[in-house]
Amino acid sequence: MKKPNEKKQILKSMLNGIGLSILTFYAIEFIQRLALPQTIAYPEIPLVVLGSLVLLILYLFFRALTNSNLIASGLLFFLSISLAIASRIKYSFRAEPLYPHELRFATEISFLIEMMGWPAAILILLTIVLGTIGIILFYRKKIKPKKKKRASKQFRRIRVLTLIVTLLSLISIGRFNQLGNPIRKLYRMHMSNPHQRSMTVYFENGLIAGFLNHLNAPPMETPVNYSKENIQEIVEKYQAVAEEWNADLEETLANVNVLFVMNESFADPMNLEGIDANKDPLPYFRSLADATLSGQVLSSTYGGGTDANEFMALTGFSMEPLAAHYTTPYEQLDERTEHYPNLLHKLKALDYQATAIHPYDPTFFNRETVYQQMKFDQFLHEETMEHQEKASEDHLYISDASVYKEAFSVLNEIDKPDFIHMVTMQNHTPYDTKYTDIEYEVTGTGNEEEASGYFTDLESSDEALQALIDQIDNHPEPILLLFWGDHLPGLYSEQVRIKNPAHKLQETPFLLYSNTEDLKSEYDWISPMYFSVLINEYLQLEISPYEALLKELHKNLPAFEKGMYYNKETETFDPSRDDLNQEVTDRLDEYTMIL
Repeated sequence: MKKPNEKKQILKSMLNGIGLSILTFYAIEFIQRLALPQTIAYPEIPLVVLGSLVLLILYLFFRALTNSNLIASGLLFFLSISLAIASRIKYSFRAEPLYPHELRFATEISFLIEMMGWPAAILILLTIVLGTIGIILFYRKKIKPKKKKRASKQFRRIRVLTLIVTLLSLISIGRFNQLGNPIRKLYRMHMSNPHQRSMTVYFENGLIAGFLNHLNAPPMETPVNYSKENIQEIVEKYQAVAEEWNADLEETLANVNVLFVMNESFADPMNLEGIDANKDPLPYFRSLADATLSGQVLSSTYGGGTDANEFMALTGFSMEPLAAHYTTPYEQLDERTEHYPNLLHKLKALDYQATAIHPYDPTFFNRETVYQQMKFDQFLHEETMEHQEKASEDHLYISDASVYKEAFSVLNEIDKPDFIHMVTMQNHTPYDTKYTDIEYEVTGTGNEEEASGYFTDLESSDEALQALIDQIDNHPEPILLLFWGDHLPGLYSEQVRIKNPAHKLQETPFLLYSNTEDLKSEYDWISPMYFSVLINEYLQLEISPYEALLKELHKNLPAFEKGMYYNKETETFDPSRDDLNQEVTDRLDEYTMIL
């Protein structure tokens, strides 16, 4: 029979765990809501209970492992609050919460420092160091000197059993998205919109529910009516469409060099309501856009999502049908990348030389591996680039101008036609430490110091683009340039984000330019997944059944993301697939089934 003090100890542990779990749950949600509109309510009571239960299991695991209420409480509270703060910080930059797979960024110290800036990084480091020292001193003075009586065998058995049960429970929680998972079933009974945009899932259901909902799972749910017979029917349908297109082709322009420029955080800030500045940072881009084919890109997210947009542009795969937690495809889908159709396969079959240029760490977003799988012939990065000049002495990143010079070095070296894919870094955050001489006075962003630096970056990009066009026009070989911005910077305040509709926060410009043909025409919205459609049309290339499906989908639905579907008839964005007409729905269902 247990000793009375052991009974009290067990009861005390349980009561402490329950109270702390509930307190921690609300502390997490309070931190989350510091960045949210006041209209966002706290999760419903069933979700509070489930979230607190998850935290209680974690607490009991620490309690059984350490045999200390205090240490278990400290670990639970520290880890939970750290997660909430990290998610809050990410939201301030990207307007989206922290996803489970992004925990690996904890090892990317240099990148985190660049993202946050040195003052914030030093503050966090000091907090961690001082907190650790405080915990050690407290442990030595208040806990370690106390000598405890040897626990009874039954108490030790209970402790071991608790450790085993909670460990198995945590493993089950870690497999949240596996079919038949009991924790998932309980959550899905009470969650609101579990298949909607990630922010909706997190904010309506709480950080814990959102975090669990985004744990590793299959990339997408099996489409309705998915079968070998239906897939074959779709293939045959679009085989006929492809054959019709291919039969009408004239001369294929397989000698044209193709330049892809995905420009980091290149967006028009003047498109946002409430933003004003003493001068325009993009005068040349505007004049060029008026003179050639240009329009708006619907980026995958606000404030980030670079590799998602790049992935879509190169493969024609949309992120919309994928599970909400798939946000970094180069890392989460890396083992499948070599099997995906991509623009390189077609151009390399036409004897193109494929080069990727990214003036940063080659391992970031797993690019080094992915580019090899996509069959790029070479990858030039910060360690191998010849041109490494920066836009200013204090700038952190290699300039756009240097990237373009590098591209022309490749063009001039190789006799074959070139496909050169460039992903710039100049306009990446942070913005407040790059320039000492700033001429911009920007208002309305809620972050004027960062904004003035960003406007100066844009001005430098605009000048580099003008120099690039001059080089293209003077080059003896035909060149086709596709230039677009990957996403808006994450510097705008919550007030700006509330004032502007969601699609405005994901709107970036694009243009298609040729040094041999006049491409002037007005274009509306486009998703990056359709860029290959533009290239195929311009170069008059034969298309596959998959590309024929892309072409038809593009006619019906030129731009879409989760929660945003461009309606060509009303020229507005519908919030759901359910709002689409039958023809558009059929094309999108076919596309989803093929993925």
